[in-house]
Amino acid sequence: MSPAAAECRYDELRVAIPTSLLTLETWPSVAESTIDSEYLDRYKRLVKGANMFLTRQPMSQIVDVVKMSASRFLDLFQLALQPWPDGTEIVGTRAFVKFLVQKKRNRVSPRDPTSESRGGYAGMFPKLLKETPAVELDLVEFLNGKARPNSVKPKILHLKFLEICKTHGVTEDEYPFTPKSKGFRPLMKWLERVYMPKYLLTKLGMGNRERLLRRFWFGSSTNSPAILRQAWRFHRQGGTLRL
Repeated sequence: MSPAAAECRYDELRVAIPTSLLTLETWPSVAESTIDSEYLDRYKRLVKGANMFLTRQPMSQIVDVVKMSASRFLDLFQLALQPWPDGTEIVGTRAFVKFLVQKKRNRVSPRDPTSESRGGYAGMFPKLLKETPAVELDLVEFLNGKARPNSVKPKILHLKFLEICKTHGVTEDEYPFTPKSKGFRPLMKWLERVYMPKYLLTKLGMGNRERLLRRFWFGSSTNSPAILRQAWRFHRQGGTLRL
């Protein structure tokens, strides 16, 4: 990650943090006595780095303290801001304890064609986007308004997705064409969980973007999708974004 890209992501994460979490003392923490001695120094460095981040210290200084790349530190910091599984608080400094919190795994093994409608296809959609990133870029370009109808219904988006896949060399005997649903469900999840928070927000004004980021990352799991759907309607049809 280039220094410019690191600073850009630094700024995006700063915007997403509500005022109630701008000091490390308000974060859920881990008793150092419970951490394996092999990983304790790493934990302390990351905690110090997080505190520097919250007090707006330069990214170059943070990297020197945590002794890891800017991208790796920012990944861990973003993980720390995610909701804990019980939904009552964020992950907090637990993200800095090695092996305590794991990111979602990506599938790497190929999938042979099968007559089954869903069996064995878990992880194939993110694998497709990782191996053929142009598919996601074209989907984003389409959803952002290039040569698309005013109203993008699920069926229209799905047909466009399959068309894009063919354009980039995906054959009929490869995913997403092999399962019965042809990747419809994962595509809808991508729209809500990736496109809306990651790409749609860049289309909005800074004030709306800041409010949306705060409500999405730190709102309840019940309300967040509804808020993003409202943002999608705002982007698609124009009007006032009410949060």
